[in-house]
This record gives sequence, C-alpha cells and structure tokens, in this order.
Amino acid sequence: MNKHLFMPRFLNVYCWYIVFFLILSACGSNSPGEQTKKKQAKKWYTSNRMPLVQTSLIKLPIGSIQAEGWLKNQLTLQISGLTGKLDEIWEEVGPNSGWLGGTGESWERGPYYLRGAIALAYTTRDSLMLNKIKPWIEWTLASQQANGFFGPKSNKDWWPHMLMLQALQLHYEATHDKRVIPFMSKFFAYQMAALDKQPLKGWASARGGENLLSIHWLYNQTGDTSLLSLATKINKQTVDWTNVFEEDSPVHTNSTIDTTKWWEDSPQHTVNLSHGLKQPALLFQQTGNKRYWDAVYKSLSLTDRYHNQLFGVHAGDERVGLATSNRSSELCEIVEYMHSLEQMMRIFQDPVMADRLEKVAYNALPAAISPDWKSHSYYISPNVATISRGKRNFTVDHGDDLTFGVLSGFPCCAANMHMAWPMLTEHLWMATTSKGLAAMVYAPSQVQAKVGNGTNISIRQETDYPFSNKILLHLNPAKKVSFPLGLRIPQWCNNPQILLNGDTLAQPQPGKFVTLEREWNKGDKVELIFPMAMRMSRWENNSIGIERGPLVYALAIKEKWQATSDWHRNNIPDEFPAYEISPVSPWNYGLVVDTLQIEKTLSVSTQSPVAQQPWSAENVPVYITATGKIIPQWKLNTFQHPAPLPVSPVESASKEETIKLIPFGATRLRMTYLPIVK
Repeated sequence: MNKHLFMPRFLNVYCWYIVFFLILSACGSNSPGEQTKKKQAKKWYTSNRMPLVQTSLIKLPIGSIQAEGWLKNQLTLQISGLTGKLDEIWEEVGPNSGWLGGTGESWERGPYYLRGAIALAYTTRDSLMLNKIKPWIEWTLASQQANGFFGPKSNKDWWPHMLMLQALQLHYEATHDKRVIPFMSKFFAYQMAALDKQPLKGWASARGGENLLSIHWLYNQTGDTSLLSLATKINKQTVDWTNVFEEDSPVHTNSTIDTTKWWEDSPQHTVNLSHGLKQPALLFQQTGNKRYWDAVYKSLSLTDRYHNQLFGVHAGDERVGLATSNRSSELCEIVEYMHSLEQMMRIFQDPVMADRLEKVAYNALPAAISPDWKSHSYYISPNVATISRGKRNFTVDHGDDLTFGVLSGFPCCAANMHMAWPMLTEHLWMATTSKGLAAMVYAPSQVQAKVGNGTNISIRQETDYPFSNKILLHLNPAKKVSFPLGLRIPQWCNNPQILLNGDTLAQPQPGKFVTLEREWNKGDKVELIFPMAMRMSRWENNSIGIERGPLVYALAIKEKWQATSDWHRNNIPDEFPAYEISPVSPWNYGLVVDTLQIEKTLSVSTQSPVAQQPWSAENVPVYITATGKIIPQWKLNTFQHPAPLPVSPVESASKEETIKLIPFGATRLRMTYLPIVK
C-alpha cells in the first residue's frame, strides 16, 4: 500500500519519455484501440503531448482548489485590499489603461495586474473580482488585428504580451472560452513571422521562458507542431540561462559587473534571475536533454551557496548579490520565484521544489505585505531595525524601498504582487497521469477533481499548517473508487507518520513522495504528522538563524506604524496611506544558546485557534522563547541599517532577558541573523 509515487528524478522522466514514444510509434494511428484511448484522454486532464517530456504531474484547472482557513482569509483580504481596489486608486491600471483602450500606461502594469486579478477571481469565484476582470478580457480579445497582433497599438514590446497570454490561459481554464485558442494561435503565427525583424530584447529577452510557457500550453491544447518551431526560435533570442548556470558567472561569484547594462536584460537583475530559473526546465520539457535538467539543479545549488537568504529567496536589491544581513530581496522577485518553482515542481516531479516553494510562500511573501493587504514594501531584509524614508545603501535605491505603501520603491510590485497567493492555491494539488491526485503544498483547502475511472472526489485538507505539524485529509468520493493518492513528505521532517483511518502505515522517507493506492470510500481519513524539530544555520560573522518546519523565526521587535500622508503619489487616497515603522523595543540582542543543543535552550509555544490573519506580530500562532542579552556596542549605521553583525561569540555585560522569536512572515521589523553571546 505504501510505495513511491515517482522514480528518481531524471531516470523516471527520461525513461518513461522513451517508453511512451516507442509505444505510440508501434500503434497504428487509425486503430480502434488508439481511437478509444484518444477519446478517454479527452475526458482527462490535459497533459504534455509528445514530443514534450511526459511528466507524471498535471496542473488542475483553476478553480479546482478552494482555499480555507487562514489561506482563504489572505484571498479575502486581497479582494478588500489592493487587488480589489488598485484599479480604482491608481491610474496606471485604471480605466484609462492602454490595455482597456485608453491613452494611459500601455506596457507591463495592466497585464501584471490582470494576471493576478484573474487568478484571484477564478480561484475565489468572487463576483466583484469576476466583474473587474471582464472588461480587460473583452478588450484584449477584441483588440486582435488581422495580422494576429493584439493589445495597444503603441506598444510593440513582446514582454507585456507574454503576461497577457498567461492571463488568457487562466481565463480559458476557467471558462473554456472558444475565442482564446484561435486568438493565441493567430498571435503566435504573427510572432513567428515577426521575430526575425523584431527580435526579443530587454525584459522579453531575459524572460523568454514566460513565452515558452504559453507556447507549450497551447501546443498541448492543439498539437500544432509549428508551435515547437516557434519555441526554438524564442529560446535562441532569450538570455542563455543554461550557460549562466553552468559557468561561474558574475551572478554567482560577485565578480566585476558592467553596471551600464546589468539592469536591462542581464542575469544580474534579481527579477530576471527568478524568471530565468524556469527557462532550462522548459527546455528540458521540450527536448528531454539532461543538460537542461542539470543546469536547473546547479543553479539552485549556486544560489543556495552564494545568494539565498534564510527565508528562501536570493539577495537582490535590484542586482543579485551575496547574502548578508543588510542585503534585501524585491517583492517582484519573490512572486516570480514562486511562479518558477510551481512550474519546476511539475516538470521535475521533485518534492524538494515544493519544499522551496513553501519556504518562500510562508516566509518571504507575507513579510513584504501589510497584514491588511493595503500596502507593501519593495524590499525585505533579513535584519531591519527601522523602516523610514531616506537613502539606503542598496544597489538600486529609490528612497522609500522599505516603507509600506501602495507605490513603495518602483511601482512594478504594486501591479505584480497579486498572483502569489491565488497561484499558490492553484498548485496545492496536482492530478497525476496515473489518474490519481498528489498533495504538493500543504495549506487549509479543499480540492474537487476526478480520479480513477472518472469518479468525482473532494478532499478537504483540515490543517493549521505551516503553524501546526498535523494535516488531516477527509476523502469524499462520489462512489467507491480506486486511485493512487500521492503525498509529499517534506525534506526537513524527521520521523514523519502517515495514518489511514487511524492505523499507522510504514514510516515514509523525508524528501520523497509516497503513494497510497487502494479503493477509497466516503469518510476515509488520512492523517499526516510532520514533527518539526528546530534547525540552526550559520550566517554572517558566525551568527545563527533558526528554522522550525517550513518557518523561519526572527526576533520580535515591537513596531510603531506611522502613517505618512504627505508621501502619497499619483493621488492615492487616504484609505491607503504609506507607513514608516519604528521600533519601540530593543533590537540589538544576542542569543544565549547552546548551539549543540538548541532544542534544550529554546522552547516552542503554540496558541489556538489560529487567527484568521496569522501573519501579524500580534496574532502569531507559534513562537519560540529564548534567552538573550542586549549588545550595547551594536548600533545602526549611517544608512539606518543595523551595523554589520559583531563576530560571534560576543561579549556582553547586559543582564539576561527572556525574548521571543516569531515567524519571519509576521514581522516587518526583524532580526533574523542573530549573534551568539559568549
């Protein structure tokens, strides 16, 4: 009953790719058996067509998964906050947008906003959001010219069209609007003919993987092989990310970078790196070439070694740099990295990709957005003791990058932040080619899908994860049905347990998928228990960071939020102020801890029930109690950052105090890398 869902990484995908191809070659294309198979395939979820690599995982159509609990509340806050109001308060995505036929902004901001708004609308089925997205869809579909080009006539850049195509894919998944497939086919025919004279450049060249994503999607819908030729041409005009990840490039070694061009289409731009991670994965999907597989994993290894902060995202403000306590990460980088990981966990069928996705989603993402979803920061840092306007020593500094507002920093994030939670919800579960389901990311939710012989099933995921280590799956098939249920076991988890209707099954391996294959009945229950031991890692000047389960912990600093109405730009109304945040408790603590036995010197406390908004310092469902000492000589530098961490172990004559570490995602002021007191 308890066996692995997938074979090892490359072996599984590549071998089945070859076997499946040989089987297809041996079958007569007009045989009754194949005709029956084709009819059956049409009734199932759309998976990769040959010659694309046949992956075991298939994305479910948007709307198949409904958020519950704390996750549902994030989506609700988006609707009452910036996602539901942005087009009313910011002219860049307002009624005069070029993407609504107006004379306003006609580049990326409208498509960015729509991609997130459409994901939110179809995930929640909220009537307000459904009404909001309709004019954008209708205008875009009606804008197509006879040659296939669409969108504002003044904008010939390929980049915003890539975003709009992804929005239309989601619209098609939710509605099966018959206009979408011929619309996209016509545009791609136009693109194929136009690329020689108008090649990809700038963001389009750096982010060509977004183009490939839509081409592969349409190919799976139509089988039009000319699309694969277009994909090859697109790749040739895209930054060679495979080579970047194979070589010791300036991205990874922090060697001299040409600052006259790094920001345009180069790998050194932090958001470009988040996009670029999926490029070799999509090339592997198209070719089956192991070189591209290896490039992705080498990239992840390199970013882990040089750039990734404890909260899961590479340091980049806006240029990629070495991970240190004062280096920041951009919100656009966070949401695009999540988007890439969602594609990569499907293509590579690797549970560790989902581990990475959870780390970013449950730490970096909520830390960058205010609890009421009415403001955001442009950058987040591991250690930040005060948030104020003024010059900072970021590689690109806008003067308000850490402040929380509608338009903090550069306004791209104001348009792009909206897709993160809804798209995560879309990817909590996936269908499998074995006509089962796989639990990929854990959060309170319910999935509606078909399994086995086409039987409908709902599975409710009752959990407070990531704040709790228990997940209870309630299975409710329409009738008895046999199918494989795949369960991801986090890599960080020791001694995980699986119980089926109260009976303990054989202990699964961390970092693997487990399959439970049986006949399922109404009322069956599967309980997952993932013990969360504390983990310690070393950072700048021998400081330490603390993790437990999928959560990173940081020193709780009491925060005073001060609205700064005079900082409004673009006539943003008072309902959406900008904020500076100052500390009202000390921040310069070191830990008194036995690093060889951290669980004996740190204690965990939990609170229940979990608040509807747990990503708030006042409502944290779990926290760690520790002993600390103030380090008086550790002060702010001239840029209002904490000075470089004192080398641990540190001398301090201060008295010992009890301090709290809370989930990183619930902090806006925080100290994540902490010195150790001698």
